[in-house]
Amino acid sequence: FFHNASLRYIIQFYINKGVDIEYVRVWTDNCTGQYKCRQNFYNLSHIPLTFDSVKQAEHCFAQVYSFKGPWDAAGRMVKWYIRKLERTEKERVKDAFACYLHAEEYFKNNLPGGKDWHEMEREMDPGMEDMTVFSAVNRYAGIATDDSELYEQYINEGHEHVINTHRSEAIDTEPYNGSHNKHYFKGTGVETAEGAELLMQSKPCRCNPCRSLEEECPFGHIKGDAETIHRQPLQYYLDERRQAQEEMRNNMIQ
Repeated sequence: FFHNASLRYIIQFYINKGVDIEYVRVWTDNCTGQYKCRQNFYNLSHIPLTFDSVKQAEHCFAQVYSFKGPWDAAGRMVKWYIRKLERTEKERVKDAFACYLHAEEYFKNNLPGGKDWHEMEREMDPGMEDMTVFSAVNRYAGIATDDSELYEQYINEGHEHVINTHRSEAIDTEPYNGSHNKHYFKGTGVETAEGAELLMQSKPCRCNPCRSLEEECPFGHIKGDAETIHRQPLQYYLDERRQAQEEMRNNMIQ
């Protein structure tokens, strides 16, 4: 619930800043409990249907658990700063909200690398050579809650990047048993009577042809054959099974 709510918030955050987002690409480790859940697949398949500018939404899973990226460094910074405050007895960080307040202040005053990306471009800073898609250029502290009253309180107090996870309203769906050996999932933006389309393959790939989306990937034999499923709300599958059972009962009576 936190992952899905945060992802939607991030997409809307950049759309509100005037960024024309056509493709959403998420990289994470292969943690089944966090990311390979049925709610995540439902969310991924529906992102292109929710945001007008988004054509496709991809989730690329590392094949091992030890995968690291800039998000790990961002989390490490929070832990490091909070421990420093408590170790030096400057502050007692008693709960998540206190952690958010301190991290918010720290990130505003401490940019990754010490400089803003646009500032580095203007100054022709040699450090630009080290900036890649896996480099953090800004960090924002946020807090998520499933308590609507608490959410409204934080918003009214003027806090930024507050997310309501709407856990009680989250749409559930049917689990897909073959997802454990797949590491690439894509919401294609196609919806049929069966539901929102979700494409899956064995391995993710970010080669230039895959990035351009116009050429054939030379590593197709590694990525594996594409498989397509469709995601509907859980009630759809329950009604489908109930109808099949009724038809079976009627056939037996006849």
